[in-house]
Amino acid sequence: MRVLDELTTAERGQAEQIMLDHLSDRHAMRGLAYLRSARAVEPLRAQMRNDRYLGVHAAIALWDIRPDQEALALLCRTSKDRPLLRAAPNASTPPPH
Repeated sequence: MRVLDELTTAERGQAEQIMLDHLSDRHAMRGLAYLRSARAVEPLRAQMRNDRYLGVHAAIALWDIRPDQEALALLCRTSKDRPLLRAAPNASTPPPH
């Protein structure tokens, strides 16, 4: 993401627009989150609602831009439904029975 830090204000605006135009790419979502793009909030919400797989990435990006209850709810449901997304148990903590 360092490359985004090196852009001029005008270039950042162009990069933001390119990423908004490519929201079907999770890397674009990460870039928008890194930029804290207010323009991305509604498109990310729409992506979160309409695409099961990319919706998780959209929720993460949205949460990084600003706390969002709908994004949090989706992330909580996803972590509950997908054990591999949950953090691995601490080695000092016994596994649940």
